[in-house]
Amino acid sequence: MAYASSFDTKRRLGTFGAVAVVEIVIGYALVTGLAQKLLPVHPPPHLQADNFRLPPPKPPEPQHPNDPKPQTRPVTNHDTHVLVPTDPISFTPVVPTGDVGGLGGTGHDIGEVRIPQPDPPALPRLVHGALPRGNPGLWVTPNDYPSGELRLEHHGITRFRLSIGVDGRVRDCTITGSSGYPALDAAACAKVTSRARFDPALDSTGARLEGSYANSVRWQIPE
Repeated sequence: MAYASSFDTKRRLGTFGAVAVVEIVIGYALVTGLAQKLLPVHPPPHLQADNFRLPPPKPPEPQHPNDPKPQTRPVTNHDTHVLVPTDPISFTPVVPTGDVGGLGGTGHDIGEVRIPQPDPPALPRLVHGALPRGNPGLWVTPNDYPSGELRLEHHGITRFRLSIGVDGRVRDCTITGSSGYPALDAAACAKVTSRARFDPALDSTGARLEGSYANSVRWQIPE
């Protein structure tokens, strides 16, 4: 029995060793075959650099003796600086006053020489002053008589002067002659200022001007 067990053990060890050797051989064969398929057998040749020479430049064509030579035009530098005098230039005409020989063949003094001057432009002239529109007699009527002055029977003549603007309206009223009663004078200026209208004064160029107008109001108690 002991001998049989020992024999079986040796046979098993031999079998295991043979199997191991077979596996090693198969693995080696597989690795070697794959390496032969994946890796190139021979390494690629080394690259070598060659030096190439450029062709020599083409020589210029010979110029014929009868060909015109190229002409070069000189370049002119234009100076763009402008010199401006800093001091004002004054000019005074020189008029000879002595004996000028050979002038007209006389040789006498030519006297004073006058340089003609242009005539100054004409100034605008007044065409007409301020002109009233409508009837000035309607600016103040008997209905405008102050009631207090009428009861007191105050009467008289109020003289006035108006300042007219360029729009034809009264700008100011000045009493130049009193009626003797301030209330009558004040009423005259108040009514004329509010009711009077004018065509403004004009000059020869057609421009409107401020003007003036003078008149009077007679205060008379109605019968």
